[in-house]
Amino acid sequence: MGAIFIYHSGGESAVAGWAQVKSPPRDDPNSPRSAVVDLAFAGRIAPPVTLKEIKDSGPFSDLALVRQGRLSTMEAPPEFVAWLRKQRNVRGL
Repeated sequence: MGAIFIYHSGGESAVAGWAQVKSPPRDDPNSPRSAVVDLAFAGRIAPPVTLKEIKDSGPFSDLALVRQGRLSTMEAPPEFVAWLRKQRNVRGL
């Protein structure tokens, strides 16, 4: 299954880690328009990659993360994943 970035938005907004998706999506019993999956913690990104770093990098100004003030989820394009790996030498992602 896929990988999920863990993004902290309290305090300094930053990508702080990642998790692995461990189940297929299923209906959310609390919201008929949503789905849920099971996750497993996979690792920390230290230090976290801040939203300011992402904005200042240049090529990601069109990401929903940069454009939208309140964001629940978004797909991370392969270019962003590669950039993030390079920024913090992240392995296993």
